[in-house]
Amino acid sequence: PTTESYSRTNTPAKSSVGVPGSLSAGSSSSRTANADCDGCDNAMLYSQIKGAVQLMKSSVSSADLNLIVADVKMSDGVTSGECLEQGEWSITFTQEIYNALVKMEEEFGGEEGAENSNSANLKQYIGQSINPPIAFQYSTTSEGGYAHELKVADSCAAISSGTGAETIRWDSQKTKLLSQFEDTMGSSSFKGTIAFDDNTDKSVVNMKFSDGSQNFKQTLNLAECTADQSSGMTGDCAIFSITTSFSSSGETFMIKGSGKADDNGGYGQGGMSAQTSTDNISMQYKEAWDKTGALTYLAMCPEKYSWNGSMTTTDCSVASNWFTMGGEADSTYQEDSYSSQSYTVNGVSSLANGSYHLVMSGKNPNNNPETIVGYGEIRGKESFWDFWGADSSGSFDVYTIGSSSMTDSNTDATVSAN
Repeated sequence: PTTESYSRTNTPAKSSVGVPGSLSAGSSSSRTANADCDGCDNAMLYSQIKGAVQLMKSSVSSADLNLIVADVKMSDGVTSGECLEQGEWSITFTQEIYNALVKMEEEFGGEEGAENSNSANLKQYIGQSINPPIAFQYSTTSEGGYAHELKVADSCAAISSGTGAETIRWDSQKTKLLSQFEDTMGSSSFKGTIAFDDNTDKSVVNMKFSDGSQNFKQTLNLAECTADQSSGMTGDCAIFSITTSFSSSGETFMIKGSGKADDNGGYGQGGMSAQTSTDNISMQYKEAWDKTGALTYLAMCPEKYSWNGSMTTTDCSVASNWFTMGGEADSTYQEDSYSSQSYTVNGVSSLANGSYHLVMSGKNPNNNPETIVGYGEIRGKESFWDFWGADSSGSFDVYTIGSSSMTDSNTDATVSAN
């Protein structure tokens, strides 16, 4: 059979930057899957990064499959605004389409035919006419710098109501991609955003999970290494940053980190802060790993902690305040700075602790989640802001993320390119 992969022409050809192999090596909890260095049991960042990449894999693979089948059908001709009902349209599932799915799975460390993978489930249909298990509607748009819009759901009724629908948008050049999705089951909801800019070679994945009693939010940024940063690297090379926020029963934990990785390994640095009813703790980490997904180095600095009722603080900018827990430091992946974001968000310094979304001006993100173009997290002195829209001009509304809905904070934000 041919080894050529299907190339999309009606929709963006790419959905993500190249993901370094070491960020998807082994399982999301490498401590049990691989032989970590002695003393590295308390590492924090690497497991968070790998878990985020696994979520990214699932979301990007789903969007990629939807883009492929829609692209094939659009080549046959579709009417803008018309919804094609599930079961009432078909495509020929070719070897080239199958190869494209395998290529995406391998990009995230998967293997062809792995259990429950798209390649395993769809290989039997190569060369056959199939009815993809989705309804979709293509239309044009002029919002936020985007020109095209694809809505995907189980039925046209779901697309019309917006219930469980995925919205994918892209610009006229097919270089800026935005995908918004939501899955709800009872009181639990899982919402997310995938954004990719082929001009800057940067990806953003923002995920939110809530079940009424606990809330989890995570943002992963990946930027392909520049020519200078790629020197001496192997395979895919990326600068990354991750922010994770978890709250339950009034207690909030926040993890932030950044670093660099390629197919052979990587390095990350960052910290974890916790605010509970009795404690206010902050710990800094430096971690390194190899291509198998095993940790090779861990150093920690207790930046802030409670002891016998008093608060102790440590200056982690002083090298002697760091403790090597296991392994040896390696400068292979260390950089002076790790910048993976395209924009800086301005005008948000007066906001209180909380989680926020940047929204296209005048839009309601509760009814139109596709108008969400950024995310922010403020926890004391720790904060994180990101913007992933196609058009950075003008101002953006800032909405506070609540347990079940979002409310306008009456704050206007602007963004500037880094």
